[in-house]
Amino acid sequence: IRRALTLWSHAGAFVFISSTAVYREDSGKTVTESSALADSPRAQLLIEGEKWVLAEKGTVLRLAGLYHRTSGPHIYYSQLAESPLRGDGLINLIHYEDAASLTLKLFHTRYPEQVFLGSDNSPICRNELVQISQTFLKQNTPLCRFLGSEGPLGKKVNNDFTRKQLDWSPTYSSFQDFARTVASIH
Repeated sequence: IRRALTLWSHAGAFVFISSTAVYREDSGKTVTESSALADSPRAQLLIEGEKWVLAEKGTVLRLAGLYHRTSGPHIYYSQLAESPLRGDGLINLIHYEDAASLTLKLFHTRYPEQVFLGSDNSPICRNELVQISQTFLKQNTPLCRFLGSEGPLGKKVNNDFTRKQLDWSPTYSSFQDFARTVASIH
């Protein structure tokens, strides 16, 4: 990140793609662009990178989990018989195309020293994700069984500020909406 920043002439925009994993919340409550940040080693690496970008008047875009028809958590879980995670654990998502359109918005207009969030604002639990995806993937295999009942529940990402500030909304309002679209095509 530092090397990339040294190569930037400050003409145009510098957008650093980060992750919603930087947020501290993991008990099922809502996070926004300005919510408290985590202190885990993984989160701290991203946060440090974000600080460098913001100090140089760049922009940070924190993305929820990326997916499309052939990639994402729905594909990962479709290949597992079981997982130690909670089935009621929340996953926040954004389709690859929506993440790309949001990123392009940030490149077309500079937003120095600002943090934005990319999400569909429709968190889904793991159990529901695998049930929905089995339908459009047309699989007859058993669903992944989530064995966990303890541990983090996750967070609900809300990016209303980003949507308003950038006059942006996702093409797919939820994973369910995406699944309906895929099902109607096939």
